[in-house]
Amino acid sequence: MDINFVTIAFVLIFLLPIISGALRPFTRERIYYSLESLFENMELILLLLVSVYLTKNIYFEHGNGIFYKVYEMIPPGLKNVFTGRDILVYVFNVPIVLAILLILMWPIKELIYKLLIAPVSEAVYELLNPLGNGIKVFIGGMVQIPRSILITLIIGLGLNFFNYYYQHPQLSNLMKESLAYNLIYDKGLTPILDSSIAKKIPVLLNDSFGNASSTGNFIPVPNGKQGDMADLAKKIAGQNVRVIEYFNGVTLDQAIKSNSEIDDTAKSITKGAKSDYEKAQKIYKWITRNLTYDYDKAERVGINPRGIESGSIIAFKTREGICFDYSCLYISMCRATGLKVRMVTGLGYSGVAWGDHAWNQVYSVDKKKWINVDTTFGTMANYFDRSNFDTDHKNAEIQGEWQ
Repeated sequence: MDINFVTIAFVLIFLLPIISGALRPFTRERIYYSLESLFENMELILLLLVSVYLTKNIYFEHGNGIFYKVYEMIPPGLKNVFTGRDILVYVFNVPIVLAILLILMWPIKELIYKLLIAPVSEAVYELLNPLGNGIKVFIGGMVQIPRSILITLIIGLGLNFFNYYYQHPQLSNLMKESLAYNLIYDKGLTPILDSSIAKKIPVLLNDSFGNASSTGNFIPVPNGKQGDMADLAKKIAGQNVRVIEYFNGVTLDQAIKSNSEIDDTAKSITKGAKSDYEKAQKIYKWITRNLTYDYDKAERVGINPRGIESGSIIAFKTREGICFDYSCLYISMCRATGLKVRMVTGLGYSGVAWGDHAWNQVYSVDKKKWINVDTTFGTMANYFDRSNFDTDHKNAEIQGEWQ
């Protein structure tokens, strides 16, 4: 039987404070410190949430109000360090904001200890002292639940951040398959990390694109736009220089093949667009609003990609697919409207783990630049020409370019 050590660790982390609280002796001092601990842990949870809220609004959603004024006070050099690094923003700023809030709360806490905690603890002791040991043990454990939640939440955040910066395939799989971690992520981390690093769209784990090369689904060929020495240097550096030639039994050219229905739809939705940028954005919005992610297919591809239909036509017909299908359809629709477009593969961050991922770049003549586009992640947030796109995309390799 497979043992998920991440789940076991989180269960133990949650239970230890409760067990410790249940086993301590029942005294007046114990009641006072238990109530004090209860208040402090609830205060820390609340202030942690407030700290994340303030950090998020100052850096990401400042608008033109008070948060914008605070943002403008941040030194330009520090802003540059944080640009495109959402997680670094939280890791660096949340503890600072939390410390400030704790200092501001100190006088209020002293009053609460004196006027509330002390008399309430005495009353609780007089009420519970005549009761049996079983009830005392139960209450002693229950008052530690806020501490258990706080510790579990902090360690969950730490594990999330660690896996972001130092991705490890085995750890990613354990986190993905852990019921405990996913519960913490869904109920605790997602509301806290309400930014580009908290998504529910999976990436392909187990090096799905890489495994395909060993099964014949990919043909490693040198990148035609770079010389042999450049490719050799990239290989030595450990970067992926594979070009997708086959995926799920179809060539890349077959995967991006279009039909009249796709072409007519692309022309219809871009009718009236005044620029390449607007055309590309209209296609992006249509795909993100009309396709849904095929979680079952993603799981099957991770096991064995052979025999699974992929590409533009099947994605358009079924209105669902994985990142490769989304990217192929975007290419087909861009080509139908005369846009220059690329297929890009690399690593994407799902909020839980890094894994193989595919997205696009489209060229805007009016802006004279290539624009990053991720229609897959775009179903959860705006990923068209996103300023911090590199936060959850890396090791990008251009697999092809079309017009």
